Order: sequence, then C-alpha cells, then structure tokens
Amino acid sequence: LFYLRITSNVITWEESYISFFCTLVFAVLSFVTLLIPWKWVILWTSRFVVYSIGPWMKYVDIKYVKPFELSKKDDLEDFEKTVRENLRIANKTITTEARLEREKAVKIRDMKKKHFGKCVVKVPKMNLARYRDTALPESSATPYSHSRGGASLWKRAREGTVDEHI
Repeated sequence: LFYLRITSNVITWEESYISFFCTLVFAVLSFVTLLIPWKWVILWTSRFVVYSIGPWMKYVDIKYVKPFELSKKDDLEDFEKTVRENLRIANKTITTEARLEREKAVKIRDMKKKHFGKCVVKVPKMNLARYRDTALPESSATPYSHSRGGASLWKRAREGTVDEHI
C-alpha cells in the first residue's frame, strides 16, 4: 500500500520533485538509447552467450561437478546432516541478530518516550495521504499573531464561542 501511494503520488505529480527527476531521467535515457546501434549489440551479445556458455559447460561438469557427486548412501546421509547443522547454526545467528535489533529499537523508542513524553510523533517524509487536500476557492488563511490574543483565542475556540476559524 505504501509503494502504491508513492507511485500514485509520483504519477499524479503530487510529489513534483520526484516526478520531475523521473521524467528527466527517462528523457535522457530515451535520447541515449537512440544513439546505440542495437543490431550490433544484439548480434555480439548473442554470440558471446552462445560461445561462452554453450559447449564449455560439459567441461565444467566433468572438472568441477563430478568430484562432488556422492556415490554411497552413507555419504549422502552425512552430507544431509552437515547441511542441516549448518542451516541450523545460520538460522540461529540470524534470529539472534534480528532479536537484538528489535530489542535495540524498543529501547530507543522507550527512551524517546521517556525523554519527550507525548510529543513523540512520526512525521512522514512524503505526502502519503489517501485523499488529496485541495483548498476551496472561497477559503483563506491569516497569519497567527500573539497580539490578537492567541491564548484566549484558543480557549474560546475550544469552548465554541469564537467566530474565527483556527
């Protein structure tokens, strides 16, 4: 959902900086690809793939793969045991690291909460709103001024006895 909203915002130019740079990059790439001789590139790429991968793979099979093939059933069981043990150890280290990272994140979050109280807020870096906020033609805004009695204005607004919108 996150990436879908970002993509939607870029396509509709809500995130104008990202949209501009995407358009610029694609325009430059389109002009660069006009200059590439595609027939020659495709011809030599296909030749390289056929000559480098084709007949030489038999040599790779004989030289490198054959020695590792297991011939006995006991060898296969030992191999499975070692693979399972290695996977268990790798899984244990990965889960331990993930647990430590989670604990560290919880500690940092709790310290922020202790330090800043209810003032901790996650501020989004991009506009990820579900719906667009477009101002109506008849709406207006006025700068906030302490000289107009800001604290009392807020108090009156909470009580519902003010005509102005805050």
